[in-house]
Amino acid sequence: MVADLFRAEGFSVHVSMATRDGGHDLLLTMDPRASEGHAEPPLFAVQIKHYKERRVSVETIRSAVGSVVLAGRRAKGLIVASSQPYLCGTGAGVGCEPKGHPRARVIDGPDLERRVLQHPNVVNKYFRQGDEA
Repeated sequence: MVADLFRAEGFSVHVSMATRDGGHDLLLTMDPRASEGHAEPPLFAVQIKHYKERRVSVETIRSAVGSVVLAGRRAKGLIVASSQPYLCGTGAGVGCEPKGHPRARVIDGPDLERRVLQHPNVVNKYFRQGDEA
C-alpha cells in the first residue's frame, strides 16, 4: 500500500527484497519532470513499520539513518509508521524530522492516513467500502 501511495504521489518506486537486516523496504526517486532544477532527483530509502500499540523507537530511527548511508550520499531516510513516532508529535504535515537526524524523516500514522485519503485509487484498492481505514 505504501508503494502504491508513493506512486500516486508521483514517485518512481523500487521495492526491495524482504529481509530482516534492518535495510530499506523501498527506494523512491522523484519523477524527473517533477524535480526540475535538481541536478539529480532526491533519493529516499524508506523503512515501513507497522505497530499496533508501540511507537517508533530511537533504534528504528538509527537504523533508518544507517540504511541512508548505505543508499548513498544524496539519499535521505524516510520512516513510514502506522503509529505515532517516538520523537515527533503527530500532525507534522509531510513528515517530521527527528531531532539530531537531519537526513531522516518520519511519516506517522495520522499523516499516513491523511495522505492515503487524498488518493481514491489507493483507498479503493486496499479498503473496501464500509471498512475502517
